[in-house]
Amino acid sequence: KTTAQWRIAFLSYTGSFIISFIVFSLLAQGEIQPWAKDKNDNSDADVELRKDLFESDDKNDIIT
Repeated sequence: KTTAQWRIAFLSYTGSFIISFIVFSLLAQGEIQPWAKDKNDNSDADVELRKDLFESDDKNDIIT
């Protein structure tokens, strides 16, 4: 391969990377989509349970 051929290859890659970056930046969303959510999502209940467990661990510390 010659230097000119490598230049074409790297410029092609760079161009496709820049175009992909622009498309992704314009279309990407930071919100969880409905299809990605668990049907049995108990995240609020899980947080409360963990909070209760954490608080009960503090009360049960052994004092020496």
